[in-house]
Amino acid sequence: MLGQDLLQIHKMYTDGVIALTMLQSILSSTSIFARMTPEAKELLINLLKTSSCVSMCGDGSNDCLALKASDVGLSLSEAESSISAPFTSSHPSIAALLNLMREGRNALSKSVSAFKTVTLISVIEATAVALDYSIGSNLTEGQ
Repeated sequence: MLGQDLLQIHKMYTDGVIALTMLQSILSSTSIFARMTPEAKELLINLLKTSSCVSMCGDGSNDCLALKASDVGLSLSEAESSISAPFTSSHPSIAALLNLMREGRNALSKSVSAFKTVTLISVIEATAVALDYSIGSNLTEGQ
C-alpha cells in the first residue's frame, strides 16, 4: 500500500464512509507499506496502535515522527532520528530490536520480582505485629 492510499483510506474513515473494523482489517491484511511521507508513517503507527503494540525501526530523519509515536522506537543510526527515538543502536541491523526486547523483558521481570519481595516483607511484618499484639507484646529492636 502506498502512503497516499493510506491517507485516502484514513480520510474515508474520518468522513464516516468506512467503519473502524474495516480500516483495521485493511491494515492487518497489508504486508508492505511503501513510499510514505513522515506524516503517513506517523498515521500508520497511530492506527496500528489502536489494536496492538507497535515497534518501529528507522534510520533517517523522515522516521522521527513514527519513532516517537510508536510504543518501542529504535533508531538504527546516530543521526537526528536518534534524538526522537527512545532507543538507539549504533549497529545498523534489525537484530538490535531482538536485543532490545530481551532487555525489556528482563527489566520487567526484575521489577515484578522486586515488587513481590517488598510486598511479601510488608505482609510478614504486619502479620508479626498482629500476632505480637494479640498476645499483649510489642516488637523489640532486635526483632
